[in-house]
Amino acid sequence: MVHLVLYLKQTPISNWQKRLGTPAKRLEYYETLTALLRETDAAAQSRPQRQRIVEEVGRQSASTLYAALRKLPLVDAIDQSATRSRLEQGDIVDRLLAETQIWSYHDHRLGWMNGLSRMRAESTRMAATTLLQTVALWAAAEPALASSRPTIPPLSAAQDLCLVVEHHLPFDDAVALLERVITEATGPLGISPDAVVDAVYDELMRPYSRPETVRDAFGRIRSSLRDIVHVLDRMSEEEIAAALPSDVSLDTIRRLAKGA
Repeated sequence: MVHLVLYLKQTPISNWQKRLGTPAKRLEYYETLTALLRETDAAAQSRPQRQRIVEEVGRQSASTLYAALRKLPLVDAIDQSATRSRLEQGDIVDRLLAETQIWSYHDHRLGWMNGLSRMRAESTRMAATTLLQTVALWAAAEPALASSRPTIPPLSAAQDLCLVVEHHLPFDDAVALLERVITEATGPLGISPDAVVDAVYDELMRPYSRPETVRDAFGRIRSSLRDIVHVLDRMSEEEIAAALPSDVSLDTIRRLAKGA
């Protein structure tokens, strides 16, 4: 799935992270928020107050936190959506939490993409299910960060899911699905990423079951079949018989390629 990985490396949040580079001041706040959340009871799903975070970083004024997040704001990498509005209307800790989740999830995301690049089969369903497994693994490893209120998933993962499902999944729906993954992963099912995927699988399959999704899939298949027919037309009957599976005829391939 090399081509898919190339697109994943160019999502808006991927590009936002590249522009950020290694932001020392932001990283101080990311690390501090993560440490403070780990100290709390994950079941409480609470979060530290702004002033506590600032003091732990060693600053006196909350203005330093605002200044750290002001450059290249995350919301600029998110299309208009209810999720973007929620971030814009939330407080500075909401925005810090969203950025910290993306930072914390990043190594899991890289591992997922590396796995995809080694897969030969171009299966978007496989890419989607492994993405959900990856988010589940991250949430199980960082339950306090993952389930802190307001609960949102790493938004880089939501953009990835929209891309994998080939734009038939609205961004807010991807966020809602991954929120469900986090809820399951930080509960009893967290010991098994496969069990988490099983719990949300029907929701994942809804966009794949839409008529336009199926039509698009057939369109891609027909394009490949036309290439095959073009080659088969230049082969002898003996070569065709040797090339095709015994239960597939050239006539069947022609009809499918033409959309008959």
